[in-house]
Amino acid sequence: MSQRAEQLAARLDEELSRMGEFVSGLTAAQLDAACKDPRGVTVRHVLDHLREGIDLLLTWSDSVTSGSPAGVDVPAPHTHAHSHDPANAAADVATTVAALREGGSAFVSTVRGLTDQQLDSSPPPTESLTNGSTPLHEIVAFIADDVAGHLTHLKEAVGAGARVHQDAT
Repeated sequence: MSQRAEQLAARLDEELSRMGEFVSGLTAAQLDAACKDPRGVTVRHVLDHLREGIDLLLTWSDSVTSGSPAGVDVPAPHTHAHSHDPANAAADVATTVAALREGGSAFVSTVRGLTDQQLDSSPPPTESLTNGSTPLHEIVAFIADDVAGHLTHLKEAVGAGARVHQDAT
């Protein structure tokens, strides 16, 4: 383990933890709030993106750390309709929190185990993640920044929804 890997892992773990704490407190009404995040038009859609992203990151990181010569495609996000049933809302929140905790923990562990040589290497091209010329340490830093950016958008969406609701009363 390198000191840089530990620092990257700690930062990534912090961002994923902050996201998990925020998501765990969302209500059904908040999930349907409009969101200006480029990866989702509603809070619920961003949660979909987060769950899909964690799964793809785990597959990708396994490929990269095993030395696979080809990257794993990370497809562009998609939006899909959801029922507005509160039971589904609770499941969306619980599933996302579990993905952030469990999948995030696995990804953080992988990052912690990287060597300086691995961090300085450039993994194969992967759609939406790297063109093959970006060093792994920059990709991991980007992922931490991306999670922080999503959190900012989600907080703005939930805050805006609360203000609209307060103004209407």
